[in-house]
Amino acid sequence: MKNRIKEFRTKKDLTQKECVKSFDEYLKKKNIKGITTATWSRWENGLNAPTEKMWDNLADFFGVTSLVLKGAYDIDEIDEIVQQNYLDNLSGKLDLTDQINYIKYGVINNLIDRYLIALGVVPWDIKKNDSLLSYDKAKDLNFWIDILQLVHTYTATRWLSEYPLNIDKLGVLDAVGDALSAEINNFFGYVKLGGFKSTTRLSDNNNKAKERLEKREKFLNEHILVLDDKQINEYIKETSNDDNLDAFVHELVKQLSNTYRFFMYDWDMEKIYLKDKKTTQVLLLSDLLTSLLKNK
Repeated sequence: MKNRIKEFRTKKDLTQKECVKSFDEYLKKKNIKGITTATWSRWENGLNAPTEKMWDNLADFFGVTSLVLKGAYDIDEIDEIVQQNYLDNLSGKLDLTDQINYIKYGVINNLIDRYLIALGVVPWDIKKNDSLLSYDKAKDLNFWIDILQLVHTYTATRWLSEYPLNIDKLGVLDAVGDALSAEINNFFGYVKLGGFKSTTRLSDNNNKAKERLEKREKFLNEHILVLDDKQINEYIKETSNDDNLDAFVHELVKQLSNTYRFFMYDWDMEKIYLKDKKTTQVLLLSDLLTSLLKNK
């Protein structure tokens, strides 16, 4: 059975041999017989399992619970994983132009943004398409611990901390995403009972959350410029001889004209967002394209 022994060993920056030596010294202080590197290797690879008593010793050695070492996650760990994924997106470390990456990592950040708007943490009329938190705010772990408290009450995330499911960080993000989706649905008065949707009476807080999300949707729709093939081709034709049109931007529009239909200008970050149904791509700001958007 898989476990997280290797993960915590690598966090200590130790080889198997070095870790076994250190662990044997720990066991010696407790008058417990040491183990071999071969035994450790079998534990890491799930070929053999330690006894329950040895699990407790391993957990104490690594400074975690035996449940976490077996494959579960502490709530603080879950919060940190969500935080780091959001920070990676803010800093551009996540290539969300790749559809697989977007499905893996971008969806959870989109859900977080919607959740933050619903709670009123960020304004519904913020002039950004995604990654609505500032970097400084996103770096504050206490913020995530506070904001995700309710999320941890859902079964999807409770299982992460209560059972050794042996899933990776992507699996953690998936579970948090499921919980966020459920909570957002709850704002609209829907909960799942026995696989069926059932309308529930909305609280005042839910009503406010629903109102914020609806205003956000309307706001985004009002600030999206839709260009079809004909419009894009006409734009290229009209500007192809314009000395002010940078050749790079001209070529860029040509290349993207067959793929992207939705253009959104990011007022604060001064970037162009080219968006289709599945992906969002951030591109260089062009004065000409900006003017086009403003002259909708």
